[in-house]
Amino acid sequence: TALFESHHYFTSRNMLMKILSKYELPPKEAAELKTHDQRDDGSPYIWKNIDHDGFSSELRTLVNEYFSKLAKEKGISKTQATKATFGRWLTVLTLI
Repeated sequence: TALFESHHYFTSRNMLMKILSKYELPPKEAAELKTHDQRDDGSPYIWKNIDHDGFSSELRTLVNEYFSKLAKEKGISKTQATKATFGRWLTVLTLI
């Protein structure tokens, strides 16, 4: 969920939960799941009330402000502003 949310920061949490609810397992089945990594003993973060967490709220605000400004400067949508440019992809490909 955290990874999913971090890649959809302009989507409301209610909408994200609606999307994720399609994949939710019954509690009994979820309790029986195990990870492949034996070192993983659960989440190090308490996700309850994440919407009211000061750090998360401030980070969401800063990300929104940054990409809104960038979108306005370039005359594109905020979503387009979050995407890698052709030049950035070329840079990434040269690193492989």
